[in-house]
Amino acid sequence: MRREFPARIWREGKWWLAHSAELNIASNGRTEKEAAAMLKDAIEQFFQPDPPIPAKPNAVIVVDVPDDCINPATGFKVYGVPPSKSDPDLIVSETRQVNPGRRKTRRRG
Repeated sequence: MRREFPARIWREGKWWLAHSAELNIASNGRTEKEAAAMLKDAIEQFFQPDPPIPAKPNAVIVVDVPDDCINPATGFKVYGVPPSKSDPDLIVSETRQVNPGRRKTRRRG
């Protein structure tokens, strides 16, 4: 299906900028024509379907968490820990199992 999206193209220093306010997508180029072509490509990519998510985990993410935030018996986050005992910037939105034995990030093949 063919569709038109209004865009603004303007020069800023050495670069030409192109922006589609309707989609909130922007791009740039060394020429006005290149900026428009790059914006067109970005819009086309925006409408491409997302690639499938792997069924099995393919990475392990290791995060340092303060000891007073984890219940050693269960390995889960302890809720209600006073901010003075833990990092006040630490916000956990989900309870997740913690594996204290892992220290390195590894890719699984």
